[in-house]
Amino acid sequence: MTNAEEHVRKEVLKTGFPLELEIFSILTSGPWVVTAQDYFHDTDENKSRYIDLAAMDMPVLDEHGNITNSLEPIRLNWNLSIECKKSSRNWVFFPVDDYYIDTSGLGINTKIMEGPGFGHYDPKKYKIASIYTVLDGGKDEIFEAVMQLVKHVSYSKNKIWERTKLLSESRYSMNLWFPIIVLDGKMWNVLTKNGQIAEIIESKHTILKMQYGSSNAEEEGFAIDVVQRSNFRELMNIITKDMKSYENLIKKEKTHLIKTLDEDFSKRTAPKPGNVL
Repeated sequence: MTNAEEHVRKEVLKTGFPLELEIFSILTSGPWVVTAQDYFHDTDENKSRYIDLAAMDMPVLDEHGNITNSLEPIRLNWNLSIECKKSSRNWVFFPVDDYYIDTSGLGINTKIMEGPGFGHYDPKKYKIASIYTVLDGGKDEIFEAVMQLVKHVSYSKNKIWERTKLLSESRYSMNLWFPIIVLDGKMWNVLTKNGQIAEIIESKHTILKMQYGSSNAEEEGFAIDVVQRSNFRELMNIITKDMKSYENLIKKEKTHLIKTLDEDFSKRTAPKPGNVL
């Protein structure tokens, strides 16, 4: 290896690109269509940006190559928005008990989610925090990653909505997101009691909850999975199980859900007062 090649190797290893390519490879080996550096427009700052990785689930095909869908006429479109971060600094989260998770920004129906089997955001299983910090000085890497994710999801949702809201065939299409931060570095949960530090635990997976809204986007709730690099495959196992659980719960509620979606479509396509057809 030449000196120039060794220099490039060392500099690349300092970045998050090897991590991004690793996650890309893991996803493409499964049922996901992945886009690297997926574009979105930041309406808050009127800038073009990109998310590290965006993915959507592949449709299920039968033996003849035709798309099958056990939820007909409902179509679930699962999406991932992912930021990959490499950091030498300590990411610290402060979880608390009894946090209600607002997933309105993700397209996930909380009434369905509360059914048995959907454990992704269960505070009894996973630590949930809304307070965080990055130690050892420098920029707030967590906030930077979080804002990338929520803005990408918000932009993607709005683009799909504007394109399909008046199309009859799209009335039963439901688009859902899992925003994820994958960290190549150390992250910690700091547990407190009566204002004192009770325990410090190195974390593999913490859920960060937040609200996002601006002059260009209605305020909505987001739940963001923050995982260490070594725990990404396990997170995808959790997500896959919960996707299946969500689908099963929709099957049970299909009649009521179809009625609700029909009513919503009728309301948004009805002539406005004063308009003549």
